[in-house]
Amino acid sequence: MSKAHPTRVEKNFPLPIPTGDVYRVRIYGLIEGQMTCSVFHYMDDLGPPGFGDIDGQGEILDGINAAGGLKDKYTAAMSADWQWSKISIDCPTTPSLATQTLNVSGTGSNHPDHAPTFTAVMLQKKTPVKGKCGRGHVSLPGVPVQSILASQVTDLIPYTDLVPVIMAKIIGTTSSYTPGLFSRGIKTAKKDGFSPYSQVTVRKLLTTVRRRVIGRGK
Repeated sequence: MSKAHPTRVEKNFPLPIPTGDVYRVRIYGLIEGQMTCSVFHYMDDLGPPGFGDIDGQGEILDGINAAGGLKDKYTAAMSADWQWSKISIDCPTTPSLATQTLNVSGTGSNHPDHAPTFTAVMLQKKTPVKGKCGRGHVSLPGVPVQSILASQVTDLIPYTDLVPVIMAKIIGTTSSYTPGLFSRGIKTAKKDGFSPYSQVTVRKLLTTVRRRVIGRGK
């Protein structure tokens, strides 16, 4: 049921079954001793799932690390109080493939002096699939205080600059990798699902995020 119409049941359509292998990218960092993690998914164009390999992981990592790519724009969006930890890439559709990890040093390059870490800027991700399965988000904590006025983000540029790189395909030598939403084969769908993004937008209103116990998850 929806909140606007309590008597109407909202249909939750599953994401389409992936036509290629889906790679999961996790970006880890630390702020105030707490771990942050943002997750992104990319599907290759090499055929049916189950054949993900280290070449695919490497090509995605190269694309993320390219000048002006996801790593650079992510760094620019995060407060200078935030520290890089690592980037990991695994392949849920090929569970036997070992996770590749790249340790990263440095800090964010946005303004220092951040708001409490339970507040964040939210980037909303949408696909053509209707219902909750077709929507997702990325929350970025450590929002600079000088970019906030009355729970609104006044300087959206570091976050809107992230949108094109989140939506951009990564082009490798063996495959191209399409970004999108991924769902595991549990609950409603019972099968893995993937759909490319149709839109990524930045919310001007601050949101809240769940905080971990300090030191947990390292």
